[in-house]
Amino acid sequence: FPVTIGWLSKYALACGYVEWYNFDGGRISLELDGCYHVKQRGIDGHVYWETFRTWYEARNYFVKLIKLTKRKKKLDKIF
Repeated sequence: FPVTIGWLSKYALACGYVEWYNFDGGRISLELDGCYHVKQRGIDGHVYWETFRTWYEARNYFVKLIKLTKRKKKLDKIF
């Protein structure tokens, strides 16, 4: 069900598939259950949860969180 760049499609999310990205002790996920949910489970155990009406908004936020997580990893290696 992935689209051409490797992400899950709207159809796959509607079928119940969940897209996620794992990082050091946490996970960012994108799923569809009436509306689009983007959840970030941090290493502190908290869940940060945002909802969106459109796939486009949810996908952009999901990708933004992944980029921020990767940037933080690079900064952690430097310091």
